[in-house]
Amino acid sequence: MKCKSYLLALLCILIFCEIGISQYKSDAPQHSLGLSVFSEFLGTPKHTPLYYLDNSFPTDNKGFAISIESAGEPFGLFRFSHMMELGYFHHQDLYQVLFIGYKPALELKLLNTIGAHVIMGLSYAHSLPTNQTYTFEDGEYEKKRNLGHPHFMPSLGAGVSLDLFGLLNVPAEIFIREEVFGLAPYATDGDFPITINHKISLGIKIFMD
Repeated sequence: MKCKSYLLALLCILIFCEIGISQYKSDAPQHSLGLSVFSEFLGTPKHTPLYYLDNSFPTDNKGFAISIESAGEPFGLFRFSHMMELGYFHHQDLYQVLFIGYKPALELKLLNTIGAHVIMGLSYAHSLPTNQTYTFEDGEYEKKRNLGHPHFMPSLGAGVSLDLFGLLNVPAEIFIREEVFGLAPYATDGDFPITINHKISLGIKIFMD
């Protein structure tokens, strides 16, 4: 009896996956424009990602990003995509950062509706201090023009999504994603080679085909 139940469950799973694969292959758009807002946090997270929803969003460490994404043909329930992202964030009393980079992603999607993805990337970032900087000359402090510092910005993240195209035939997808990233080198003297930052993003992708 147990064997029949397992076989029936396996058959249902196979049918479910086959439906998902067929829909994903025939309907999934390949190009999209993404818009997102995020809250940035410097340091390691204290709790689960829900910590950010409760504690991070009321802070002044905000940012936004726009992206262009191109996805390849699905293989099974998976799909690989290439994304170029341009973004900016402001960390209160520390720095403001402009970044641009490449972020490939691997996505798992069921029934062309519910998705989970992992993403990694390498960006160029440029940071500018948010406060006035000074230099000490001839026994006095004088204001210094600070043009900021360039950085490499590696990142790694994961998220979930809801595809409105598969659900309501609306050419859009909403997502939430958490990423860990760093700015390197951060201090030019080598004392602080890389920062550890986190951000959680809320965004929408608009399909263009």
